[in-house]
Amino acid sequence: MDNEILEKGAGPLLVAYLASWGFQGVLCVQVYQYYRAFPNDRPFLKILVYGVFTLEVVQTILVARDAFDTFVVGFADLTTLSNIRLLWLSFPVLGGIVGSMCRLFLIYRLHILSKSWVSTLSATILAVVTEVAAILTGVEFSTAGSFISTYGQRKTYIVIGLWGGSGAACDAFITASMVYYLLHQKAKFKRTRARIAFLIVTIVETGALTAAISTLNFLLFICIKWSSYFIIPLMIVAKLYSNTMLLALNNRISIVGGRNEHINPDYSLNMHDPSQREFHHDPEGKSTRRGNIEVQENSTSIDQLGFSCDQNSEIARPTNITIKAGSGVVVY
Repeated sequence: MDNEILEKGAGPLLVAYLASWGFQGVLCVQVYQYYRAFPNDRPFLKILVYGVFTLEVVQTILVARDAFDTFVVGFADLTTLSNIRLLWLSFPVLGGIVGSMCRLFLIYRLHILSKSWVSTLSATILAVVTEVAAILTGVEFSTAGSFISTYGQRKTYIVIGLWGGSGAACDAFITASMVYYLLHQKAKFKRTRARIAFLIVTIVETGALTAAISTLNFLLFICIKWSSYFIIPLMIVAKLYSNTMLLALNNRISIVGGRNEHINPDYSLNMHDPSQREFHHDPEGKSTRRGNIEVQENSTSIDQLGFSCDQNSEIARPTNITIKAGSGVVVY
């Protein structure tokens, strides 16, 4: 009996804690890349990125506190494995807020691409329903106090099902809509067609992953009772959303001589001296110089989607920034 409790209680919790910290490490790297590469992004995008990152840091601190309380303070006490502690706050509540912020960013990209208020409002309604269900799930967990108390509770199953179902539906809707509108773009240039294909693959992969994790969270909760297996997808789903958002933003970076240079020419990095990695844009965004590094930007504006569309639905070529300092490439 004790071994079964450890397997279904301590095992999933340990894996979930480790996975959460691992994804937080990936997020730190992505935020650093964004900070270095896009100092002139729109203010609301910077607020979104750093706001999400701050919430994720707070969530990780709460996770570390709960892990210490479970495996150190409550060592050898099997009853502590069922204690929810602050998990109701760190994942259903904070995780739901992070997921909603990232979904709203994706909805913004969808609106920029489609110019359709029907698609935008439909996705927004699903995102709001998901956020409300996430908060209600946190309230249910906080009231129960332990995972055992949540099993068999009809209200708990309803809010968790609504959370996972609406989240998966929202992700699937955004993914399908983005792919639909991208496929209907009339691209004349080979580079533009390659860029569209690259975006479609990225959108499908990330959208399918987040939708699958949201669905898996609910299925594990209702199918494997008296266990904590559902905690694993619950702890990583918010991290997946934040990493997906940063992935979409950082995909505008291209490496000179890299494998995807012909696909993603938004920002080209070519530097000879690793000590010359720092660069800054001037206030007008035209050009600047640091040592022997020159940054030049053309007048074509770039949309936060990674490209911009004109009135004829032709995807415009994005802004090119080239940093020249001899041969050699520094990968960011």
